[in-house]
Amino acid sequence: MRGLPFTQDEITLCTYAAIYDEQDFGGINAICRLTNRSRSSIDMKIRNIVAMLDEEGISRHNNYPGLSCRSTGG
Repeated sequence: MRGLPFTQDEITLCTYAAIYDEQDFGGINAICRLTNRSRSSIDMKIRNIVAMLDEEGISRHNNYPGLSCRSTGG
C-alpha cells in the first residue's frame, strides 16, 4: 500500500532542502514535524529531488546525496 501523495507545501520544503540547506528551517526533523511524515519518507523525497536536479544540471548549494539507480546487491 502506498502512502498519501506529497502536498505542494511538502514538495516545496523538500525542494528547498535539496537545493539549499535544510538547516535553514530546522532540518529534516522540522519537515517531519510540519508534515507528520517519517524521517525516512522525507529523506527519500529529498534524495529523489536531488537526483532529478542533478540529472537536469541544476546547481545545488549542498552535498546532499541523490538516489542512485545502482543496485547494492550482488
